[in-house]
Amino acid sequence: MAFRLAVVVLLMGCANAKSRFIDQYYTCEMGFFVSTTLASDGISTTQADAQCQALATPVGDCGKRTWRAYLSSTTEHARDRIGKGPWYNSAGELLATSIETLYASEPPLSRLLTQLKQNVTGSDFVMTGSNALGVLRLTCSASGNISFGVPGSAWSYASDSSCGGQYRFYCFASD
Repeated sequence: MAFRLAVVVLLMGCANAKSRFIDQYYTCEMGFFVSTTLASDGISTTQADAQCQALATPVGDCGKRTWRAYLSSTTEHARDRIGKGPWYNSAGELLATSIETLYASEPPLSRLLTQLKQNVTGSDFVMTGSNALGVLRLTCSASGNISFGVPGSAWSYASDSSCGGQYRFYCFASD
């Protein structure tokens, strides 16, 4: 009986306002990060998702979550790929509570961290293929140009560039 009570108390303590991702086997608070690796701007969403998954796997038990790249394609908008939130960065700081709050204001640069809790800079271009609301804008496969964001200013859309570069990407836990 005491063991059951301890488990209930423990689980209640975990079900705090941070809404951690919890099931009976693991916890993973991180729900967002900027990739430490660069990828070709012609990468498919499937390949980018696999890179997000691989980058999250060494971080505690976060590899058990479903990770999706914030990247639009000709068949899917970035905003529709990333779940409903809330999302916390690798330091446990709230990035956004929902898709609506994600687009309500620019996330502060200090909260846009890599999976290794490293800071990114305003010169770290992040490919999104999206406009400021996460809807398809330009991708290499569709136009020969890619849309990218700049952390700390126009995180989802800042400008477009001709294809042929390598960029970081945003990863979100979509579960």
